[in-house]
Amino acid sequence: MSLSTRITRGATTALLVGATVAGTALATAGAADAATPGGGYWAAIAVSQRTGSVGYGYDYPTVEAAKSAAVQRCGRSDCRVAVYVINGCVALAQARNGAWGTAWSGSRAGAERIAVQHTAGSGARVIGWACTTGHQ
Repeated sequence: MSLSTRITRGATTALLVGATVAGTALATAGAADAATPGGGYWAAIAVSQRTGSVGYGYDYPTVEAAKSAAVQRCGRSDCRVAVYVINGCVALAQARNGAWGTAWSGSRAGAERIAVQHTAGSGARVIGWACTTGHQ
């Protein structure tokens, strides 16, 4: 599940941007529930919109395992998966106004840069990232 619920602390624009970026990651990563043919690892980030708690799951053989780990490590009842990817990096950013942005890339630096660029509001900073093996 992507950030499709209302973000009460953020701007509506940030919600749309976050959902668009997460949707792009979903389309690229695919929705494989089984182990990835030919190998590969999944990474995911989950976030609590109420508390800002963040959880990560990385180096899992299935998308569902990575997403489940991220939600579990987030530790709040309202944690939702914000972004996930296969064989790459994911990042989550937040602006001073509370707006969120997400991204995925082949590198941590790329994911962080894109997440900050796609966060509505000023002063956006990366608050979480995760990379699969071989992607830093």
